[in-house]
Amino acid sequence: VTGNNTFQNNMIILSGNKNAFSNISWWGVISPEEILEANPSIIIMPTNYFNESDLISWLNSTIGNAYKNISAIRYGRVYVIRGYYIDYIDQPGPMTVEGLELLIALTHPNVLNITSIPPIITPSDFPLPKLTVFSS
Repeated sequence: VTGNNTFQNNMIILSGNKNAFSNISWWGVISPEEILEANPSIIIMPTNYFNESDLISWLNSTIGNAYKNISAIRYGRVYVIRGYYIDYIDQPGPMTVEGLELLIALTHPNVLNITSIPPIITPSDFPLPKLTVFSS
């Protein structure tokens, strides 16, 4: 997971959120028990290789049905980022702005009048709304 001292942690904060693992420095490996204890309200997984069922299988193999108590899972707020959207989240640079837009869309959909978010986020299935930052 991303901890503090990462640009992703800064993106989480700038998008109006709190990193459930800000107590970890840099990148850390966590256990299912730590996810259960942190109880994140949203889980975002930028990967082309895993999905929510892989996450649930991993959690279930260690903590059993307790994984159902994790808010993100209970309320269907586990999002898998795919395609070039991964670069928006994982690569520092000019695309970080799009990464912030993506995080805002996923974590504060009502602000952008988004009524439905699919569990797998791809550029073709979930086009980013454009944010107006400056006005004249």
